[in-house]
Amino acid sequence: METLHIPILVLYSIGISLVTALGLGLHLMYRRGIRRYERVLDYTYSQRFEQRTVVAKSVHPHLEQMIRRSKSVIDQVRRKADGPETTDALNQVSAWLAGAAGESDRALRSLESGSARAFNNGYIAKGEHAYTQTNSHHGR
Repeated sequence: METLHIPILVLYSIGISLVTALGLGLHLMYRRGIRRYERVLDYTYSQRFEQRTVVAKSVHPHLEQMIRRSKSVIDQVRRKADGPETTDALNQVSAWLAGAAGESDRALRSLESGSARAFNNGYIAKGEHAYTQTNSHHGR
């Protein structure tokens, strides 16, 4: 009976090819799992972002109204202030409230002018996955 002799170099090359194919297959499975996980995270984030946008749209008008009322009260007290230190302090608080009211108004207008999806697409994540090249919106 004759035995089949295969040169050792051929056996090594077959072994290396099998290990390479196995490694490539594992890598592709890993990447597919990561992409699936990123899609789930993106979807979850988008849902949460839309919920926060709805809440912000409902809260901002009340917040701005409170700030404007507070500024009005401060302005009334400032007119009746006794000393220059009190007047200066009330002037500073009034200026801060005016700035806060302006910021609140700008934020509300930007929330009303764009959709939650447009704001969400502008988001750039701070995690490690922000630097991977995937089909998620994080790298855009």
